[in-house]
Amino acid sequence: MSSSSQKDSGGIEVRSKFGPLRIELLDERLNRMALGFGTLRATVPAGLYTLQYSAGSERDEEIVRVEPNRTVKREIALPFAAVAPISVSTT
Repeated sequence: MSSSSQKDSGGIEVRSKFGPLRIELLDERLNRMALGFGTLRATVPAGLYTLQYSAGSERDEEIVRVEPNRTVKREIALPFAAVAPISVSTT
């Protein structure tokens, strides 16, 4: 990576409040830039991205802007149904 592309990069750090949610970062062409379970950390070119997260049948997404030399931090909460009544489920 050249120094100019490093300068134009930013970071993203995502953490789930409810355990190992599937977390995916997609670029403007819906290419997967990063994938994590419970946490996601990536360095990507500055721009707009779609952050998708899911657990079981629950799914949500949001648009995030990554700026050069900055790190976007998110803590996501996605309650989900489970067969057993566990503390992080909606049942």
